[in-house]
Amino acid sequence: MYLFDSSFQTTYDGDVSPWVFVAILCCSLVFVLILYCIRAYAQYKIAQKLRDESPAWAWIPILSEIQKFRMAGMRAWYTVLIFVPLGNIAFVVLATIACYKIIIKLGLPGWQIILMVLLAPFYYMYIALTIDGDPLPIRMSPK
Repeated sequence: MYLFDSSFQTTYDGDVSPWVFVAILCCSLVFVLILYCIRAYAQYKIAQKLRDESPAWAWIPILSEIQKFRMAGMRAWYTVLIFVPLGNIAFVVLATIACYKIIIKLGLPGWQIILMVLLAPFYYMYIALTIDGDPLPIRMSPK
């Protein structure tokens, strides 16, 4: 017996039921919705800890990005870069900087931005559920 027998015949005719695609689409949508809810809840809790004016913005897609920049002390109009064709790259860089500033405001070491980038929704939730107390004030210059 050969490892690759060329006489092997299959009965697959190439037709896939459209319900398979519907099932995959539904499962994907549920997965994305769960990840979005994890991130939104975590950002809501972080906004409460940072005493943001409107923590409920975390649940609204575009407003959550504006809120992230506000919590970091950056300009909120950077969110407009999402809609500019090559501005997406700049937006990702600025959003990462905003996350770094939020981590620093919460009193965490700056190297944890690596975890934030790699495991965003889950690390957001970790921060939201484990960090207690008041945020640390940002010092612009050493004493």
